[in-house]
Amino acid sequence: MLKRLGRIFIRDYNNVENATVRNQYGVLCAWYGVITNIIIAIGKMILGFIMGSIAVLADGVNNLMDSASSIITIISFKLSLSPADSEHPYGHQRMEYVGSLVVSFIMFAVGFFFFQSSLSKIITPTAIDLSQFWWMIAILGASILIKVSQWFLYKEGERLISSLALRATAQDSANDILITTTVLLSMVVFRLTQFNIDGIIGLLVSLVILYNAFVLIKNTVSILLGEAPDSKIIQVIREKLEAYPNVLGIHDLLIHSYGPKKTFITVHVEVDAHENIMKSHEMIDGIEQDFLEKEGWNMVIHMDPVDMSDEKTLELKAITLEIMSEIDPRVNIHDFRRTKGNKPKILFDVLVPSPYDMKEDALKEIIIAKMKQKIEKYTIIITIDQHYY
Repeated sequence: MLKRLGRIFIRDYNNVENATVRNQYGVLCAWYGVITNIIIAIGKMILGFIMGSIAVLADGVNNLMDSASSIITIISFKLSLSPADSEHPYGHQRMEYVGSLVVSFIMFAVGFFFFQSSLSKIITPTAIDLSQFWWMIAILGASILIKVSQWFLYKEGERLISSLALRATAQDSANDILITTTVLLSMVVFRLTQFNIDGIIGLLVSLVILYNAFVLIKNTVSILLGEAPDSKIIQVIREKLEAYPNVLGIHDLLIHSYGPKKTFITVHVEVDAHENIMKSHEMIDGIEQDFLEKEGWNMVIHMDPVDMSDEKTLELKAITLEIMSEIDPRVNIHDFRRTKGNKPKILFDVLVPSPYDMKEDALKEIIIAKMKQKIEKYTIIITIDQHYY
C-alpha cells in the first residue's frame, strides 16, 4: 500500500536509503493519518453527543489527538532534515526520536483520560440513547477498518525506513482498533441485555494503552540516552573489516547513532608493523571511504601496528592467551606488546563482558599471579576494558 502511494507522490520512491526519500515516506504516512483521523473523529464526536455515550465521545477525542500526533510526526520528520550547524554538528535526525517521544506522551495522556472517564462511568452510570444504533454500527465499523489500514501503512513504513516514530504511531493505531472494537461490543451488549459494561471495558482498554505508552516512552528514551547497537550490525561491521586484506584484527569498536541515517563508528584496526606505513594508511583511508559509500556510515579508524615477526612477543602472547582461557573463556586480550631493556614490561588490554561479576583489581591480581608462574622477569601492566556489546 505504501509503495503504491510512494509511486504517486515520491520521486525516486525506490531509493529508500536516501535520507530525503526516507523522510518523504515518513511525511506521507503522517499525512494519511492526519486526514483519516480527522474524518473519523468528526463522525465519532457527533455520534457521541447524540447518543450521550462518554466512551464514543472519548474515542472521537482520541482520534482528534491522533491527528495532532500525526502533525507532530510531520514536523519531526521535516526538522530531522535540517542540516548540521554550529550548535548541532551531527545534524538533527534525532528529532524523529523526539517526535516519537511526544506521540508516546500523548498516547499516555489519552490512556489516562480514558481511564478517568471509564472509572467515572462505572461509579456513576449514565443512560445511553441507542436510537441511532445502526448509524453507530456503520460509523464505528468504518472507523475500525480505517484504523486497520493505518496500522498496515505505518507497519509497512516502519519496516521500509526503520522508523521509531512510525512504530509508535502504528502502536497507537493498534490501541485505537482495540478501543473502538470494545466500545462497539459494549454497545451491542447493552442493546441485547441492557447491561452497561461500557465503563468496565473502557477501564481495561485504558490500562492496555497506558502500558503500551510506557513501553514506547522507555524504548525511545533508551535510544536518546545511547543504547547498545543491534548485534547484527556489530557482526556485519566485524566481518566486513576482517575481510580486508592486511587487517590482522580489530578491537575497541564504538558505534554512535545521531539518527536513523547518521551513524559514526570508531575502531582500532591492527596492521603489520613492518608493512610500509603509507601503504597501511592508504588501506585505512580506503576502508573508511568504502563504509561511507556503501553503508552510509562515518568511520574513523585508529591504526595499531603489530609486530608479527617478534617470536618472543608471539610466544608470550600465546602463554597469556592460554592463561586467560583458564581464568575465563569469555575474557579476551588485545594491544599485546613488550618492551626491552633492564626493566622489560608486558603491556596489554583485557576485554571483559558487561556486566562482569569479578572486580577489576581482583581480576588483575589473578592474571598477574598466574603469569608470574610462567613469565618471571617482566613487569606486567594490564588495562581492563568493558565489552558492552
